[in-house]
Amino acid sequence: MTPERPVVIIDGLSVFMRHYCANPSMSSNGEHMGGFAGFLGSVREISRRFTPSKIVVVWEGGGSKKRRLIDKAYKNGRRPAKLNRYYDDIPDTQTNRNSQLSKLVSALRHTPVKQIYVPDCEGDDAVAHLTRVVMRDEGKHVIIVSSDRDFYQLISDSVSVWSPGKRKLIGPAECVEEFNVHPNNFALAKAIVGDPGDHVLGVKGVGYKSLSKRVPGFDSDNQLCFQDVLSVCQVSRETSKAKIYVDIPDEAERIKKNIRLVSLDAGTLPATIEKKIEEAYKSSVTGGKPNKIELYRMIIREGLSKIDVDSIFFSLRTVSA
Repeated sequence: MTPERPVVIIDGLSVFMRHYCANPSMSSNGEHMGGFAGFLGSVREISRRFTPSKIVVVWEGGGSKKRRLIDKAYKNGRRPAKLNRYYDDIPDTQTNRNSQLSKLVSALRHTPVKQIYVPDCEGDDAVAHLTRVVMRDEGKHVIIVSSDRDFYQLISDSVSVWSPGKRKLIGPAECVEEFNVHPNNFALAKAIVGDPGDHVLGVKGVGYKSLSKRVPGFDSDNQLCFQDVLSVCQVSRETSKAKIYVDIPDEAERIKKNIRLVSLDAGTLPATIEKKIEEAYKSSVTGGKPNKIELYRMIIREGLSKIDVDSIFFSLRTVSA
């Protein structure tokens, strides 16, 4: 059941890049605008589906210095995203991407959608802390919009993740159904399994379901610690030839490092950064009162007359600025 009037927190860069790489929208000015148009379309769809009380877009603040100190390779293993898979003749330019992002930020300022940006703070951390702030101070259900599995560790009865790719709202039951791993144990499981996209190297050959099958308890809401996993391996390797019971202890130091990399637990951020996130949320930029006329003028100026501004504003009628 969809929660009533939730707060929606959008992982800005994740949602933007999804459309930037796949949406074929072109402006009448001859410019690729898939990221811009697709993002606004997502805001409209999310508003229609969830009728939120607030929508907050969290933009990437430059990554985590702490995680880079733990592992210099963290998030450096990604291949550059192709600009648009539909048009081979469009150059894959950083200039176009940055231009779309800048215009999108300006466009959202004419709507009730809030935006926050915290320098030197990884977007994942800002979303995680903001989620806790909203639950603590407002008592609202939070829906995180992102394709990033990192947020599965935050899922609870009060937090869901909307996956744009799967077009599915993921709660505890859906997480267990898909991975055989409860959200309370998802960070530990990811530290063992790894994540090639973030250049987090896990134990070779181990997946979420094989891990849960060989190490009981991952599908339970009782939170495991890594020592629990090592204890199971130590006992099981005496009676089983399964390679996982040898490989996990052999990779123990790497897994411990991975836990520090993937964890979004409360207390992992410096107090100064937490304070900046909270202050940014309190002073979230909306550009003053929502202004449909100004957004309409901008859309026309950018050659995107096919974007229905009226429908966007109508979908946002439940959102407070």
